[in-house]
Amino acid sequence: MICDGDLRKLDHPKKKKRLHLSSLPVMLPELTALADKGLLKDSDVRKALDTVRQQLPYATKGPVHETIVSEEGRTFVQR
Repeated sequence: MICDGDLRKLDHPKKKKRLHLSSLPVMLPELTALADKGLLKDSDVRKALDTVRQQLPYATKGPVHETIVSEEGRTFVQR
């Protein structure tokens, strides 16, 4: 399930297969910790995506639209 905190909210995440996602070399432990506690908000996801966009502008050709944090703490981003 993926969301961006803006158009795709945490209340209604989108189902997506990992095959259709690109992995980035970014760890977001703060999102994983908040999700584990049940405290993750849309604003947290938006802030994390903004950070990823600033750190890795070369990682994608287009803007980063959506993100998912897996159980292993890996971050997957759909372009």
